[in-house]
Amino acid sequence: MFLSPKKKSKHIQVLTPSQHIERMDQIDEEGLKGMFAELCAALDENAACGVTRLIVNIGAFQNHPHLHWKAYMEGRVFKNLLARLPEQQQKQYKDAMKAVKLAKLAGALKRNKL
Repeated sequence: MFLSPKKKSKHIQVLTPSQHIERMDQIDEEGLKGMFAELCAALDENAACGVTRLIVNIGAFQNHPHLHWKAYMEGRVFKNLLARLPEQQQKQYKDAMKAVKLAKLAGALKRNKL
């Protein structure tokens, strides 16, 4: 999960299937149904009521092509989701956000244009 460094923050949960998938033709219809069932269960368990947009990404413009979804959600839902993470993951998230902030201050990171 990450919080976009854009001025008006977008709260995003990134979900990836357990199987590495670079192209949609790598999965059959049954696998696709199972994958979407898992996605729905994860969203329902975590934040379905606050998800405002769901994007499927498996693009050729990725450095490392892989299937993943981006669930954009309301800030309060995202904060509740973060609060339920194990302590170690909360620390990793906070450390990553500090690194993003420092990189932006140093001019090494351009603003995300989402």
